[in-house]
Amino acid sequence: MPHTSSLDALLRRQSQALGRRLKPNKIFRQTIDRQVGGRSTLEIVRRISPPCLLRDDVSVNGKWRYSESFDGTRAWYLDKDHRQPTEATGHALAAQRWAGALLDHMQPLKQMQRLGCTLKDRGIQFTARGQSFRAVQISMLDHFAETIFIDELGRIVAHHWDLPEAGKDEPELEVCVDEWGKHEGLVHPIRSTVLDRNTGETIAEIIVTDVCLEPYLGEVFNLSAD
Repeated sequence: MPHTSSLDALLRRQSQALGRRLKPNKIFRQTIDRQVGGRSTLEIVRRISPPCLLRDDVSVNGKWRYSESFDGTRAWYLDKDHRQPTEATGHALAAQRWAGALLDHMQPLKQMQRLGCTLKDRGIQFTARGQSFRAVQISMLDHFAETIFIDELGRIVAHHWDLPEAGKDEPELEVCVDEWGKHEGLVHPIRSTVLDRNTGETIAEIIVTDVCLEPYLGEVFNLSAD
């Protein structure tokens, strides 16, 4: 059983649960609708490609607001008020590097170790919904950390940021996966709920409305090449 198996066995099960691997010569594109109270608040067109490439184009009410990306080395940010992208540094660069390494939780955790992440078995813990699963903490040298919960099938069923000092006025958020889909053999979440970890209150819903595989174009992840 996963509750008592070794961390290596758990990582193998998680890798198997992903189904077909996303290849470096492909880009997985998904359109994500974030809803609050059944109403759309923003739309994200997300592109990811291994080992750690990421781009988000964010729109509100159908109007583009900003884009951010990590091209494997540098991070970029561009919004509606500027014609040229800004290269991110410091904390912003580290955040995009971290998001790229996560690869939207479609990457084997073993691969994340190769990218410099540290994995720590946290044993059995409870999610915001009160369910118990095996928990693994992922951290980077930049001190970003996240705890993920893995079910008996090796699927990541929930995850939350590990904040050193959570602000009193800001809830600690957890994303719980409600439904999975499969596109050309790639297993991915298609519906999730964002919860307040302390109260269990629903903050938002995340719905994937469209997915596709695109040919790899490296310049997609470098906003300065747009």
